[in-house]
Amino acid sequence: MNIHILDEEIIKRIAAGEVVERPASVVKELVENALDARAKKISLELRGAGRLLIRLGDDGMGMEKEDLLISVQRHTTSKIQRVEDMDAITSLGFRGEALYSIAAVSRMEITTRTKDSVVAHRLRVEGGKVLDCLEVGAPVGTTVEIRDLFWNTPARLKFLKSPQTELNHVFEVMAHHALARSDVGFQLRECERSLMDVAPNQDLLSRIKNIYQGLGEEWMGLDFKGETLQVKGYVSHPKMARGDRSYQFFFVNGRPVKSPALSYALEASFHSLLPEAKRPLAFLLIQIDPREVDVNVHPAKREVRFKSPSIVQDQLREAVRRALSISYAPSSPSTPSVWPDRVREAVGTYFQSQSHSSEMKESPAPRLWVKSMDRHGSGKSEGALSQEAALENFPQRVRSFRVLGCFDDLYWVIEWEDGLSLMDQHAAHERVLYEKYLKDWRSRKLEVQPLLLPTNFELAREDHGLLLEHQGLLKNLGFGLEEFGDGALLINQVPSYCQTQQLKELILDILDDLKTLRKTFSFNESQLEEKIMLRACKSAVKAHDTMTSEEIERLVDDLLTLELPYTCPHGRPTLIKFTANDLAKMFKRK
Repeated sequence: MNIHILDEEIIKRIAAGEVVERPASVVKELVENALDARAKKISLELRGAGRLLIRLGDDGMGMEKEDLLISVQRHTTSKIQRVEDMDAITSLGFRGEALYSIAAVSRMEITTRTKDSVVAHRLRVEGGKVLDCLEVGAPVGTTVEIRDLFWNTPARLKFLKSPQTELNHVFEVMAHHALARSDVGFQLRECERSLMDVAPNQDLLSRIKNIYQGLGEEWMGLDFKGETLQVKGYVSHPKMARGDRSYQFFFVNGRPVKSPALSYALEASFHSLLPEAKRPLAFLLIQIDPREVDVNVHPAKREVRFKSPSIVQDQLREAVRRALSISYAPSSPSTPSVWPDRVREAVGTYFQSQSHSSEMKESPAPRLWVKSMDRHGSGKSEGALSQEAALENFPQRVRSFRVLGCFDDLYWVIEWEDGLSLMDQHAAHERVLYEKYLKDWRSRKLEVQPLLLPTNFELAREDHGLLLEHQGLLKNLGFGLEEFGDGALLINQVPSYCQTQQLKELILDILDDLKTLRKTFSFNESQLEEKIMLRACKSAVKAHDTMTSEEIERLVDDLLTLELPYTCPHGRPTLIKFTANDLAKMFKRK
């Protein structure tokens, strides 16, 4: 084995691979340089979602010719001078690799002028090689133009995602910095289409609503000064919570960061206010002594490490808790859900629900009714399991049942030939809906419900693009979705089992699932299809929704025709059975 020094060209491309993953990586580095140059207005133009053209202009300090020529060399920076400077970094960029790495995998042109210069200078670099540097006319500031990204590294091009996905990543970078620096104006255009245009010196809440339209309106402000840090920003009302952490934004000393420690502290502040699977939304700007935070722990500077994380967490929890104590008021009890007369074939014909309490007043003694099962299963739907086969799967070949009553408008007591069962009405109905939906989808007989009045609503730009990217998949699952103006979507069709009252909540849940799944290494569309079908079954009867005797009889009938009747699609039991022997043991008779 012969050890040798790598060729300079190979070194350049390896270095570029560490910094430049996709167009959004380029945009991030250029925006950080512009902000470090004290720009007050930053404009970005894209073509081909950044693969063909990235042009970023700013009105910052600019560079002299000598600095311009040095800036595209490796390990050159104006941000730090001594080793000690690394202990208290206040700039966004400091590694000195950005322009060098970008130039290595693109055709780059930099035009820059300082306020003291009469002329500007334009530097052209291709594949890391300087072509020329000329005097030109240009305003004060810097414009960096990147063309044909990865033209000389075709393997990198293969790893780029769809244009919409890459555009979403670029938008995310711009949005994060726009939120961190509301004193700076940001513009983003792609093929003459404006995707972002926010004026400088805008208040943070207005900027949040401008950039992330459709998230909601109920925000609680923070303005907290602790022992070692200051926190300003906004957290969401608990009813705005989402299923993932996509909308938890933390900015430490003006730097957008991901921090598990900060997320944990935020969510701990909402303890007991949110269901376990829900997460609060937050836009939090944290100021802390630069010596107390290490921003050099991640190659792309996405994460930070605190010297005293527990102290930071305690103060953040205190900040959020104070905001909650001042602003949060629980919503008034929601109106009980009203069920339609029919819920399609999924649970058969239901009759109009009647008050359980009034029924109890008229008849103090519990009502008993008997339902005998037809072992031969006459009138069963095509392709369904015969009732005989279904009963073979049920313990001890149950052939008849009697509903004895209900506890807490949720758990039904059912007597079988060989014991008693407690049935969870929500879990049972969810299993029935899910299997019917799955069967119809697989047989391409999915029943859809066109909406007489299509529903339109605004979404954050990233969410809007993400749903459009999977428009075809959603259509196959019964959701008719189309673009409805800038940042808005129109839903004109849903699966028959969906409750249109909860349509926006369902779409947001689907978005959360999509974002979560896309982060997994083994993501494929079948996983998303499964998740969406589970979400569509949210229209199952809920706990504490009153049901009549006819409805319960039909629900048990439908449950017994299923291949897997014992659990809901999420794994919770639908029925818990007790035999006479079980009861005898519980009462110490055996």
